[in-house]
Amino acid sequence: MSPNGDTLFDARRRIDRPPHRRRVGLVFQDSQLFPHLSVEHNLLYGFNLLSPGDRRFALTQILDLLDIGHLLQRRPRHLSGGERQRVALGRTLLASPRLLLLLLDKHRWRRWTKAASSRSCRSCAGCEMNCACRCCTSVTPSTRFCT
Repeated sequence: MSPNGDTLFDARRRIDRPPHRRRVGLVFQDSQLFPHLSVEHNLLYGFNLLSPGDRRFALTQILDLLDIGHLLQRRPRHLSGGERQRVALGRTLLASPRLLLLLLDKHRWRRWTKAASSRSCRSCAGCEMNCACRCCTSVTPSTRFCT
């Protein structure tokens, strides 16, 4: 596995970067938000662990991209399923992963990609990888995501 040419794991060459240094983002179908934290604190969880130079997105970019700015003070139990999913995606993107994996069922994938093709994204200009953050015109299950 080599996102952007940086090998994370190769058994033959005995390369095995520790998981916490791989910077792989994973969004589960059930969102896995911290129930005791507000949306804002969920979003900033991984973001605050990064040095400012390693941050690829600003909070305001993700709030605008995913249309979740009005949810900042809510707790996860007061969010709809779609809102929880967008917050989980936002939290993962703010952690600046090199590779983004989404675990979605087929129905949710179709809904998500339909929404993606209906919008354009200003923040993805210049990405080295294809972006599927509600901004691509063609998204397939094998699409690589921007970081």
